[in-house]
Amino acid sequence: MSALTDGAEDSGARGDELEALAAIFGADFELLPFEMGAVARVAIALESETAKAALEARLPRGYPSQVKPEFAVKALAGVSEALRRQLTETAAAAAARTPAGAP
Repeated sequence: MSALTDGAEDSGARGDELEALAAIFGADFELLPFEMGAVARVAIALESETAKAALEARLPRGYPSQVKPEFAVKALAGVSEALRRQLTETAAAAAARTPAGAP
């Protein structure tokens, strides 16, 4: 099995994606500190009158050409653990349906 590479094309695509997300979500978008094996990690705040959560995306080395992003929902207020798990599973399932490298 070959090691994942992270070329200029992946880096450029990620940069474009992060720039677009920042423009779309404004103050609700946050670039988080890096984790081991990740080249980017972001959070998007999701808030309603009764609940507040954050969708976190971890972009591993080799994203987007070789691997898919990893998602987690963080419950901040008014979101049950069951709903948080369901939202995380829904985000993961959506990512799983899209092949790595797909536009």
